[in-house]
Amino acid sequence: MSIEEENNQSASPFTTESVEKTPVDETEVGRESSTESNSIEVSKNSPILYRVLLSYNESGKVIGHEAKTLKTLRDTNDIQITLSEKVQGCSDRVLSIGGSIVNVANTINDIIKLFVEDTEQTASKHYPFSFLNSMLPEPKIEDFEGCTDVNAIRSVRLLLSNSKIPLVFGKNGDTLKKLQEGYKVKIIGSKRTLPDSDDRLLEIQGESQHIADCIVEVGQIILNKISFEQLNEIRYTPHLSKSKTNGSQPIRNQKTEQDSDLQTFSATVLVPEPLVGGLIGVKGNRIISLRKYTKTKITTLKNEDEKTHNDEGEEMRKFVITGHSVDNVKKAESLLVKNLDALTEERAMENEKNGKNVEF
Repeated sequence: MSIEEENNQSASPFTTESVEKTPVDETEVGRESSTESNSIEVSKNSPILYRVLLSYNESGKVIGHEAKTLKTLRDTNDIQITLSEKVQGCSDRVLSIGGSIVNVANTINDIIKLFVEDTEQTASKHYPFSFLNSMLPEPKIEDFEGCTDVNAIRSVRLLLSNSKIPLVFGKNGDTLKKLQEGYKVKIIGSKRTLPDSDDRLLEIQGESQHIADCIVEVGQIILNKISFEQLNEIRYTPHLSKSKTNGSQPIRNQKTEQDSDLQTFSATVLVPEPLVGGLIGVKGNRIISLRKYTKTKITTLKNEDEKTHNDEGEEMRKFVITGHSVDNVKKAESLLVKNLDALTEERAMENEKNGKNVEF
């Protein structure tokens, strides 16, 4: 279940063995981050938060009966793991996994193994939400050196911000080529961002252990650079749009009682109860600042009748965002989700430092 430790941690895992390479996206070749960035020291035990795009069927496999699979993944790998709330009419959900790079990679390895039990290849499936469809062709056993079962070849869809994708490709595509050759995988990045966000997909195809090994290296690459551009990037959350295309306006709207011509837009974010205090801040300072910055109204529902639970039965608090500008509501929703992810990652770091495994 765990990734094999290298005898020499400083040695590169890349090999000179030849495998068929995925064509490099020309839009990424030679591209470097246009913003100022600084290198930091990153190890396999550095904390990271990976976000994975799943279909409803895949998310069901990850949850398991009475959420037993999800709890096993958390306890076995010592990570924090949550799923975005279900959105009626959407066929996707986002899985967030926080912890050390190696533990998160081991978790993704275990998740891919769950999908291998499904005899239908991911690449051959078609989903109404285009980003769930594989960007890579259906795998052939001869494309992957050492593979004895083509059904063992699967893909994972990582959600990475627009500023991080070029880091994975590297100058002239050199990093991408080394990753593909060294880990016997195929990698491709989406040219488009997901709806109403700055996130793009990084699809990695191969055997589960090879994907996990590759994800460790990718994690070290993206954490090695601190980019100021990342601070303003909007993360993707599943939502409906007014049109059926991958368009805009994911926020629900309704007429107000005061003015029939004035529209009010609203969005709801579910927050685990243990994280509510940290998200609100001391004396509500964080949520007050967010309200002022986005010019929206943000309320938390405390009544017993309004309480809800996630797929694991954990108590969740609803944060309801309302405003007269759809752009402001989307901005508030994105920043709230970003703050929640940062808080989850921060708690995971504290728990790892203290040797605890607290569930959220």
